[in-house]
Amino acid sequence: MLRAESLDFPDLARETIRKPFTYFTDNHMHIDPVNGEGIDAVKKFERAGGRFLFLVCKGTASWNLKSNLDGFEKLFDSTIALSGEINEKTGV
Repeated sequence: MLRAESLDFPDLARETIRKPFTYFTDNHMHIDPVNGEGIDAVKKFERAGGRFLFLVCKGTASWNLKSNLDGFEKLFDSTIALSGEINEKTGV
């Protein structure tokens, strides 16, 4: 990996090297705060140049919920809340 610190560049060029040259979009991302990395996965995505994602629900079993009306309601409400947390805590 090219490290800006090792180059003899002016500060502006050094800062440009640190920034991603392009932004990435993930058009189908599952974020799992129960069994996975949760919002930390989004932060990793952002550090790698990710800028946009389409958050999709996992299955009820993934979040230890029953496959009934109550389980689906909790799943969707939790996914919407997770989306809000992503918007508040990241630039994605």
